[in-house]
Amino acid sequence: MKLSIHIITFNDRQNIARALESALAQEVDFDYEIVVGDDASTDGTRDILVHFQKRFPERFRLLLRESNFGDMGKQNFVQTLEACRGEYVAMLPGDDYWSSPLKLKRQVDFLDSHPTYSACFHNVLFTDDSNPAHSRLYCEDDYKPVLTVEDLMVRNYIPTCAVMFRNRLFSRMPDWFYRGFPGDWFLHVLNAEHGPIGYIDEVMGVYRRHAGGTWTAMGPEQQLLHLLQAYELIDNHLQGKYHEVCLRSMRKVSRELSYVYLRRFHDTARGGRFRQALPWLKPAVKYYPSLLADPWQYAYFLKSCLLSMHTQLV
Repeated sequence: MKLSIHIITFNDRQNIARALESALAQEVDFDYEIVVGDDASTDGTRDILVHFQKRFPERFRLLLRESNFGDMGKQNFVQTLEACRGEYVAMLPGDDYWSSPLKLKRQVDFLDSHPTYSACFHNVLFTDDSNPAHSRLYCEDDYKPVLTVEDLMVRNYIPTCAVMFRNRLFSRMPDWFYRGFPGDWFLHVLNAEHGPIGYIDEVMGVYRRHAGGTWTAMGPEQQLLHLLQAYELIDNHLQGKYHEVCLRSMRKVSRELSYVYLRRFHDTARGGRFRQALPWLKPAVKYYPSLLADPWQYAYFLKSCLLSMHTQLV
């Protein structure tokens, strides 16, 4: 089989049908399967999946979990991936969808003609349900045509619904994969160890941010803490080969995290609760990176703290 479409879902009743329809709408000249792992949805998502399978039994394979793993979908992600039988795998989260019927053919043609590449991805439209008027392209105009492991140590440039990769480039998912989040970033790094990742400058999908999304629901503090942990896990896996690149990325994330705590200090202190605000200073200082490397930012940090104290004391 040429291709497997990897879909994982949990309580996506409002969105899953659109994702499945966009997969079925693909215009291809090769055989493909749609493998769906449902993490014990309770909102009617499973009924929709079964309905689609009855309509297209030769196309769908459903993995219906009896209980939720409670691990932000990592087990469901991996077990669904292990069930994929295609030479290539295209990923489609249940809350996103593809906007071009030629998406799969374009990517299969790319990988067929670039045998040394491990994967490829394309541009997508990024939408935010809380602010529909501010949709934008996910990939910027100056995106590199080829990404390497070192590029992925800066950040995850690849929207999940846009990637297609060669199946079974590595034998099993490493243990450290289960200790962090987001897992798609880890997968891209593991694939990129076996070859570069090509970028196709075409918009062929829609990536949605919405309140029900696992990442969106976390809030900025948890997101940044997960990113720091992810950098550490990837850096350890690569045995420090790109440690300086990783360190620069971690400093940037740490700075953002320190500002999250500083804003909490400001808000609490200005609300007349200075003593309750003091504990926020400790993590703000803890996560502020390399003070000597960025003295102006640190001066601003101290000034902000002093202004908050002054506001409370006067």
